Amino acid sequence: MSDPEPKKVHQLTNAQQAAVEPADNIWLSASAGSGKTQVLSARVIRLMLSPQVRPENLLCLTFTKAAAAEMADRINRKLASWVQMKDGDLAAELRAIGADYSKQKLPAARKLFAEVLDAPGGGLQIMTIHSFCQSLLESFPEEAGLLPGFEAIEGRAKDKLLSDTLAELLSDAPAEEPDGLIAKIQQLSLDMGEAGAFAFLCRCADRPAVLRSLPDGQGMLVAAQRIVGLSLDTDIETALAALCSDDVIDRTLISQIAQSNRAWNTSTGTKRADQIAIWLSRDPENRAATLDDLHLCWSTKSGTLAQQYDKKDPSYLRLAQEAFDWTTSLVEMRILAKYAERLASALIAGKAFAARFERAKHERGLVDFDDLISNAAALLSRPGMGEWVRYKLDQRIDHILVDEAQDTNAAQWDIIKALTADYYSGLAAKEGRPRTLFAVGDYKQAIYGFQGTDPERYEEAGNDFKERIANGDSELKRLTLAQSFRSTRPILDFVNAVIDGLGPAVLGINGDIAQHFSELPDIGSISLMKLVSPKQFDSDGEGDDDADENWLSEEKLVLADRIANHVRELIDHSPYLASKKRRLVPGDILILLRKRTDLAGLIVARLHALNVPVAGIDRLQISEPIAVQDLLAAIRFALQPDDDLSLSALLVSPLIGWSQQDLLDYGYRPKGEPLWKHLREQDALAADLAPLHAILASVDFSTPYAFLEQILSGPTQGRRKL
Repeated sequence: MSDPEPKKVHQLTNAQQAAVEPADNIWLSASAGSGKTQVLSARVIRLMLSPQVRPENLLCLTFTKAAAAEMADRINRKLASWVQMKDGDLAAELRAIGADYSKQKLPAARKLFAEVLDAPGGGLQIMTIHSFCQSLLESFPEEAGLLPGFEAIEGRAKDKLLSDTLAELLSDAPAEEPDGLIAKIQQLSLDMGEAGAFAFLCRCADRPAVLRSLPDGQGMLVAAQRIVGLSLDTDIETALAALCSDDVIDRTLISQIAQSNRAWNTSTGTKRADQIAIWLSRDPENRAATLDDLHLCWSTKSGTLAQQYDKKDPSYLRLAQEAFDWTTSLVEMRILAKYAERLASALIAGKAFAARFERAKHERGLVDFDDLISNAAALLSRPGMGEWVRYKLDQRIDHILVDEAQDTNAAQWDIIKALTADYYSGLAAKEGRPRTLFAVGDYKQAIYGFQGTDPERYEEAGNDFKERIANGDSELKRLTLAQSFRSTRPILDFVNAVIDGLGPAVLGINGDIAQHFSELPDIGSISLMKLVSPKQFDSDGEGDDDADENWLSEEKLVLADRIANHVRELIDHSPYLASKKRRLVPGDILILLRKRTDLAGLIVARLHALNVPVAGIDRLQISEPIAVQDLLAAIRFALQPDDDLSLSALLVSPLIGWSQQDLLDYGYRPKGEPLWKHLREQDALAADLAPLHAILASVDFSTPYAFLEQILSGPTQGRRKL
């Protein structure tokens, strides 16, 4: 199987051309489908074609490993294709990205692939920010306060360590303390459920510095009250009693409401008047204890103002509103105080868990993703040492490109700011070396708020860099890619309408947002279905009383019915599909869900009931493809070379390429002798076994992702062979 052809280089639009100018600092807003990846790749190539720029001078930071691999693969394939490309074709590609395509410049373009291969580190530095931080800390472990040879922990390994840490914490905690750690974790489980409590503790473990900054003991309660907006000098009941004393309450207002209720001469009115009289007769402490009873004299059980009108006293509703606002503030004050108590208890448990987890990681020489970021940021900002580390990096990195910038949190921006600290000031700025920053993101795709990202941080970072670059007599150009090459106008019109309705402030933007547009055929449509909410079912009568499905929530039953009925209507109507040049058939419909929950199976059942042909729920079994099984065989061999079955499977896979006859001819050996030992002793097989030796040589020094990527993209050329 030959290598896939590199993707065609399309002529960049004017906006894209402006974004790839290698000498400019760019802050780019690029929507989905606007050619962002092509712009990134083109800018990297334009930079490497510039004088004084070597591949090792570039640092590309992406958000995911997959994005890093895709960008590296795209650039490497393109540069490799240029090596033997005809002059006219190469000139056309250089012209498309805005580079000098004169005949004398073509040899430099052909040499780029070799320069990338010869670059220190084995190629372009295209990595996630976590990978960059890990490599930085591995270079300066002692300076960062880490054990040399530390290991990054993620995924299942981290989950297991978190579970083990909780078990150890509970095992070591005194069980007899009535308000001790065990009791606090038990209360947390009652409040949030077992899974929710564990998730809360894990979030605390991911923010150890924040938890360390919180006080212990009674101080935690004060901090929790401050978090929820309370400022109490005493306990909540004493504070409420003071607010219920005759010196504070409006007895005239309360008495007038009681008189109006009694004048109605109804059982409800009389009951309320009596309740108000009883409440006023109590001392402040008992008034505070029975606030809920008083509140119900003008409030419904759901917490809204009782809408009662008195024709004889038109001012009644206004008076009731005043009383309602007053008691609501006191009732909410008690609710907030109780929540603060629960929060303080939970934070004490979380602080203990975070400290124990930090100790567990330190004892094992482990760091997680958050540690990588925090330790790298601390190292780069440490007085004295930080300057030296930045100086060492500054000798090599001249151009930084940040992908998915909207998903970069404050700590990560601090790292990027530290890396570029001397770009625009000091001696480094006066050396005449070109130094640039390029960041591309999309406010609309900021979906990682749970990791501390926020569109406002993206905007703040842009303003900060703009000011710093301006102080260095340069300029940060803000550009936008608004043309979509993927979506048609109806979709973009909908996006524009939603953003116009929200307003730029919601997205953290100070100025206007460019309108998205497309030159694709004006086809397609968007239909919004009525929102399904649990509160509507009693009124609209929807749902299914089938006993086999009554364990499902009512809203899921309703939603499944609506989706299935909508699909049935589409099929019956069979609209003309301009993109297919025919009418719609059932196979053209795809239903996308955020998760494969029981809703998916329910929708399929509803479609079957309406005689709609449906393929069912897609299930990707990642271990089923043969190529994945071959990679698993390589992993098993790396972990245990004497696993004869895995080695045999690897040998006859495309990765090595033996036939079954080769395995029989070379693998026949005395009983009990490991296959790997037998093969290594045959000098004639040295070339065939070289990839296996490379696998064993790299396994102890690579992450699982890097290990597999080396098999696929390294000398073994596994991706091509598979």
